[in-house]
Amino acid sequence: MLKYWKNKSGTPEHVDFHMTSRAIWEREYKPLLFPFDRERVGGVKAQRENLARWRARGKWTFFGSTLVWENMRASMGDYAMFMALVEDPNWMLDEMATACRCRSSVYVLSLCLAIYMGRRVLLDI
Repeated sequence: MLKYWKNKSGTPEHVDFHMTSRAIWEREYKPLLFPFDRERVGGVKAQRENLARWRARGKWTFFGSTLVWENMRASMGDYAMFMALVEDPNWMLDEMATACRCRSSVYVLSLCLAIYMGRRVLLDI
């Protein structure tokens, strides 16, 4: 949940997060990440068609990603994440390992798409 200013601009304040325990992670989040379900992102053919559709509309397209650490912060908040690092480091290791396994599958799929389309790929891993 975010708190925004009403009459001025500024950085939103993160005031609440759903994932605040290992139980919530294991029950609601982890099953969506691993094992990786290729159908959730579509195959190479589906991604290629989607890319062509948006380019035909004049839209710029790209594939990007953030670091696992930033996704953890976004899903549980700084306080819960830092407390878990101290109180339950195995949970944090499990979350990082799960995210890395999921991402490696997505990266392989995206690399196949780029090769299939004859594009160069820059990987900063």
